[in-house]
Amino acid sequence: MERVKKTRLAALLQQRENASQLATVAARAYYGAQHPLGASALGTEQSVAAIDRAAW
Repeated sequence: MERVKKTRLAALLQQRENASQLATVAARAYYGAQHPLGASALGTEQSVAAIDRAAW
């Protein structure tokens, strides 16, 4: 479980440093969280940090 969380958090951090990923993040913000294109498959740093065994 911790390995998966660390992998996801690392991927989220890498998005901040990649120009094309920043464009994707901007597009998600444009569509909004309620739209299917507005959600990230990785989740957010907060949602990943909140994952625990009880959530599975």
